[in-house]
Amino acid sequence: MEVVPSPTQVITYTLCRWYTKEVLPSREGDSQLMFRFYARESEPVMLKPFSPRPSRSSKRPFFPFPGFASLQMRLGCAYMWTNMLLVVVFLVLVVVVNWLAFWLPHHSPAGQILWWASIFLPGAALLLGVALPIFALIGGLFGLWTSRKLVLRLRQLAHATRIIANGDYYTLRVPVQRKDEVGVLEEQFNRMAQQLAESQQREQELLAQNVRWEERARLARELHDAISQNLFSLRLLAEGMQTSQLEPAVFKEKLALVGRTAETITREMRVLLLELRPVQLEDLGLKEALEELAVMYHARLDLAIVTDIAELALPDQMEHALFRIAQEAISNAVRHAQASWISLKLAARQEQVMLCVEDNGKGFKPLMQESYYGLGLQSMQERVRELKGTLQIQSMPMQGTSISVYLSYKGKNE
Repeated sequence: MEVVPSPTQVITYTLCRWYTKEVLPSREGDSQLMFRFYARESEPVMLKPFSPRPSRSSKRPFFPFPGFASLQMRLGCAYMWTNMLLVVVFLVLVVVVNWLAFWLPHHSPAGQILWWASIFLPGAALLLGVALPIFALIGGLFGLWTSRKLVLRLRQLAHATRIIANGDYYTLRVPVQRKDEVGVLEEQFNRMAQQLAESQQREQELLAQNVRWEERARLARELHDAISQNLFSLRLLAEGMQTSQLEPAVFKEKLALVGRTAETITREMRVLLLELRPVQLEDLGLKEALEELAVMYHARLDLAIVTDIAELALPDQMEHALFRIAQEAISNAVRHAQASWISLKLAARQEQVMLCVEDNGKGFKPLMQESYYGLGLQSMQERVRELKGTLQIQSMPMQGTSISVYLSYKGKNE
């Protein structure tokens, strides 16, 4: 339903536009009529705007209604009261002085100055002299007093937007204090922050779910590629030994091959079980989790692991990625390189976090690293790429392998 302004509102609007355009041309930037009219039920009245000539001193388009913001309304009211009251008081004083000076007698028939002339004429002159600064001061103080709370609300809103821009969607909400335009901004800001928090939470849940599915798919492939193939080879050896007539020396050699295959299957199963065993990274921290991982591999596989792990205060995402990379590198060294010695090092150097895993395994040619490590190397590369880091792999046949990860982080490390 369109709201029609009343004649009083139209007249007031026209007078204000004329006053800000003609009487105060130097404040053309302020003459955008920082004013608001309300009809019944607090519905804003949209008046048809004028089309004044654009300012020659500025190339910006001139809009008579830039917005009905509360801050503009209060500051505009301060300007209006300051200047219009000065004009009104000045005109009234001019009329009074003119009436006193030209229409009333100043002397009695006896030639004496009348009492009202000796009192009111100097008083009127004094009032003309002090009215201008007094009303200017009153208008300025009125504008500051009416806008102080609104400025504080806008500062709170600006502070909250900076916190949101830094990625914190959970800790801060802006209280809605009034049902005005700034209140609408505060309400919409809170709604936006809540939606961002919910969206980030859903994204984290989906990411965790994808990680779990990827881990399950990887373990399934490992079971198929390693365990299943070795079991199939073990079955063929057993069937061949049963059906064929072998000499004792050949039979003993086949039996030793069966033992080695069974030992390989056992080792593969232990490595996979170690990967399936959950390590409470959130409860222990990265240093303790890596040390526990080294202890488990040493206890289950009789593997010599030398650790040099610094106590670092890192973000959760970075700690999780570094732990998974170390776990994958140790698993590859045990399963593929048949390493008997591994060095695990974590340190901070020049605003960088460095993770280094070295082994004395059989190594490989650098051009064959993707086929050698398969999905394990791909997983490490993806984790490092997500954190915008660097992954370096150095290896030579029969000379071991060194995997180094460098991540940028400016934090307080102990």
